[in-house]
Amino acid sequence: MKIMAINGSPKKAAGNTERILAPFMQGAAAAGADCTTVYLYDHEIKPCLGCYSCWMKTPGECVIRDDMDTLIEAFRATDILVIASPLYVCGVSAVTKLFLDRIIPVADPHIEVLPQGCVHPPRIPNPNAGMLLVSNCGFHEIHHFSPMVEHIKLTTSISDCKYLGALLRPHGPMLSILEKLNPRAVQAVYAAAREAGGYIARGEEIPPKLLTAVSKDLVSRDAYVRGVNEHIDKVLGEAGG
Repeated sequence: MKIMAINGSPKKAAGNTERILAPFMQGAAAAGADCTTVYLYDHEIKPCLGCYSCWMKTPGECVIRDDMDTLIEAFRATDILVIASPLYVCGVSAVTKLFLDRIIPVADPHIEVLPQGCVHPPRIPNPNAGMLLVSNCGFHEIHHFSPMVEHIKLTTSISDCKYLGALLRPHGPMLSILEKLNPRAVQAVYAAAREAGGYIARGEEIPPKLLTAVSKDLVSRDAYVRGVNEHIDKVLGEAGG
């Protein structure tokens, strides 16, 4: 099984999204999957032109020449796509959305009606095809991820591939802080993400308890809000703001 993760964080391997993605991919690799992580901010990805040339003029091939030439070939060879992005204004980051927009050439323009409704079938069917979401945000509550999760669920539905779940990390900034102050709590989160990767690599469903473990509260909301605001005030004060 081939698993490709696209990390759409501008902080790439140094970000909080990677703190969840990396152990997930490690767990998948340990279970036998062929795993690759792509940092989208290392690549030039131009916006889709909406010209439909990839459907009607040059079927399966985009007219834009940029790094998507190689990225889409890697995607074609992938069974499972892991969409890893920080939460930006209730959705994925801009470069993540650019990538998703630009994989349209893999779809056939014809419309099929399946139980979930109208879909564009893949040009080359892949019975193992699936998508999984990994994300973190700076808000304390998990419900802020709801629009992003629904976006990915609908994307898999219209693409006729499997939705494999979401590893969501609210109050993500606490990960790096608690790695020093309370490493046991943070390591439990990472262990759950790693175990989830093993389930996916074996073609099994991630147990809900692991998803909950990844998202569990690491600090109370009041303490988190107070700490964040104090930090912001300190930085603004030092900057003369």
